[in-house]
Amino acid sequence: MEDTEIKRIVSIIQSMNEEFSYMDAVGAIFYGNYSRCNIVWVCANLWSIIPEPYLYEAYKEALSEAMPVDYNQFFKDDLLNKLHRLNHHDTINNPALIDKLDADGYLTIYHGHTKPTMRGSHSWSLSPETAHFFGNRNALFYSADKYYVVTGKCRPEDIIAYITDRNEEEIVILNKDVKDKHKEFYPKVID
Repeated sequence: MEDTEIKRIVSIIQSMNEEFSYMDAVGAIFYGNYSRCNIVWVCANLWSIIPEPYLYEAYKEALSEAMPVDYNQFFKDDLLNKLHRLNHHDTINNPALIDKLDADGYLTIYHGHTKPTMRGSHSWSLSPETAHFFGNRNALFYSADKYYVVTGKCRPEDIIAYITDRNEEEIVILNKDVKDKHKEFYPKVID
């Protein structure tokens, strides 16, 4: 990439504000091409220059568009440390999550899948129905006879992101931060 192109991209990213969102920046960088790949690429590669007031929302937007091959680049330690400083309004101080805490201060979360390990399983849900949907969908996709749903507990301060825009009540959290995991298997359902 040429120096002038790098300067153009940096200028666009750093000019994000209340009226010029992350998606506006992606469009300006890629001349109106809002492809999933471009949305993910900008955040995954340029997160360190995204102005702090807009990084958390950019992260949620990009992670929601990430394909499995891109997913792990959103869990780098330095990025996560920064996000944990910026996400309190949506995690620790979120009334919707506070209302769902048990007596010990934990949220009950669910994850559905078919893969043999939980490695890289950072997308959970507050909804068991959502976990069943994804578990069954993966069983159909991978031609598995069954799927599982894991029930676990987490503290709001360990949550990386809380994503509600797809009605999945997604909790993004490192698998190692989910406690008291219990896995149950279910037969695949074909509609």
